Amino acid sequence: MIIFTDFSDLKIYTKYCAIMGSFKYKNAIFLKSRTSHGARVGNRRIDITPDRSLIKKLGRIGYRTEQAIAELVDNSIDARVAGTREEVGVELDFGRRRIIVRDDGAGMGLDALRRAWVLGSSPHAASGRLGMFGIGMKSACSALGRSFSTRTTVMGSTVELTAAYDENRWLGGKGGWPGLDVEESSAEASAHGTTVSVSDLSVALYRGQASHIRASFGRRYAHYIFDGQVRITVNGRLCVPIEPDIDVGSKVPLDIDLPGGNRAHGWAAILRGRPTGADSGFGLYRNGRLVTSHARLGAGAMAHMPWVVGELHLDHVPVNVLKTGFLTDSAAYRDAMGAVLASPAIRELATMSARRKGGEPDHALALDGGGAAARLPRLGDAASRRLLHALSDSGPIGSGRMPVVLEDADSGVYRVVGSGANAVIAVNRNSGLFRAFRNPVYLLGMLRIEARALSGHPDAQRLLSDRNREWEGFVSERSRAGAAHGRARSRDTLPESLAELRDMITSRSSARFQFTALSILWPFLNNLYRVMTHTVYTARGAGHELKGIISGYDGYRTLLDPNSAQVRVTHDAMDGGSLVVIRERHDVPKSTAATYSKAWVDLYAEAKRGCSGVYERELEMFWDLEAYSLMSKDEVLRFAKRRKLGAEIREYLGGGR
Repeated sequence: MIIFTDFSDLKIYTKYCAIMGSFKYKNAIFLKSRTSHGARVGNRRIDITPDRSLIKKLGRIGYRTEQAIAELVDNSIDARVAGTREEVGVELDFGRRRIIVRDDGAGMGLDALRRAWVLGSSPHAASGRLGMFGIGMKSACSALGRSFSTRTTVMGSTVELTAAYDENRWLGGKGGWPGLDVEESSAEASAHGTTVSVSDLSVALYRGQASHIRASFGRRYAHYIFDGQVRITVNGRLCVPIEPDIDVGSKVPLDIDLPGGNRAHGWAAILRGRPTGADSGFGLYRNGRLVTSHARLGAGAMAHMPWVVGELHLDHVPVNVLKTGFLTDSAAYRDAMGAVLASPAIRELATMSARRKGGEPDHALALDGGGAAARLPRLGDAASRRLLHALSDSGPIGSGRMPVVLEDADSGVYRVVGSGANAVIAVNRNSGLFRAFRNPVYLLGMLRIEARALSGHPDAQRLLSDRNREWEGFVSERSRAGAAHGRARSRDTLPESLAELRDMITSRSSARFQFTALSILWPFLNNLYRVMTHTVYTARGAGHELKGIISGYDGYRTLLDPNSAQVRVTHDAMDGGSLVVIRERHDVPKSTAATYSKAWVDLYAEAKRGCSGVYERELEMFWDLEAYSLMSKDEVLRFAKRRKLGAEIREYLGGGR
């Protein structure tokens, strides 16, 4: 290494080396020295070549096996030859413990091969291709194994180039950042394409993995497959896209203009059958490649419309470095979601979905009275409010004179807007009276009857004002009294699909237990998952009994006090269904269903510690549930303190929206 203290000496050395063609700039350090009075006499230059361990560290950024392989498939699709259908083959070699991805694309010459191995080199970032960050091949291969190679032949060449990386040799060397040797060999004139082979695996290969990846890639690359641009196989079997079974005539196109000249396009429809994790929600795409599956476009907006499915192409919205999700806090994403949810097509489909939910009657017609439609079922608070939001999103509720609309106001219970045939009743969702009703649909009906009766009174506005004030005072006083005596009304937060399982446990065991975490919160997920993980807390010593009971119930697989690695391996090995994590605790409450606030705290503990981050992104539902008054920050922090997570959760929520 050469050290300079005078800038003119560095200039002379630079000029000399440029002439001789041997200048090694990274090995020259120029010291920026100063006099005691601070007068500048020079500069410093330091070598910032990355440490040798960078490639290994890139493999620890959080890929799952299927996601890492998808990075390699992305590169293959980017290399397809225009006008031809590319063949991409993925091989999980269980015998030799290798993962191979090969294609018959354009291949790479020496310069392209060099760029493929340079960290951060992404010449196609703005060309609409799938590779965006210039680290995919290196980070994905490093995540899968400790040795990998790239063998490639460019179309029209008879030379095959091979570059290989071995983690042990790479890290065992001395000096700075080394280069890679490229081996040249002869190839058939008709041969072209690239093969990436990963060995000395650091990930597990297990039974059923190939079929899971095959189904995942069928969804992820559906557009490329349907368009005939690519044919993908996993262990010799084709990846086939599966289209959702939608109602005939319900499919509507989406083409929405967005700020900055951007657009979101795709389609939406109503599912024919009952929604499941395999087909519900929206697929979100960038450049024709699925980024997020089963997205609900925000828990608050989509929880009440599970029958609405579709796809959205958001080519301008940034994605994370793993390409597993869009940057949901970006202005581009928020603008797109707001415009999509406000579109007339989505609002109409939301109304249709809400009226199909669980065979419920049409509540808009129920307000008009008469016939079977007038029957109002006993709904819990959460279900009732989701239904009301769905109805209000589509416009006035009820037909005939004085329909009802919902609004968010600072005070008052309701008001009458307009007059005569154009009069509309605007009910305040934020009022204490509205929140006090177990089923606010009853309240809407009664308010409508009263407003119609008062509509002809000459002093109707004053009467309505007085009635609002008295009602709010009545509810407010009793809410304070109930809180003072600790008799706040309890509600059953357990989703109906788990109620039967709870009843069976109760009938067969006297042990104390409680459903919590996603067992309570899964209706509010932003995404649906192939496998849903529920959590049940039970008393110490009762875990094996509950495990036996739940395991005998169809569709559930159980784990007793698993660590994060056991949860992830089991989750990955399952093709679908539900995984129940049973945890023995000494302080199990009497209630068999946790409140939303306690369930969120328990979900935080599971996501951060128990489930190895599988559901970590879903913690963002806090802000939606808080906005819907289903939980509060103060209540969450009280539960967090009991679980000794107070400081950690306070910091997490402090960085929220």
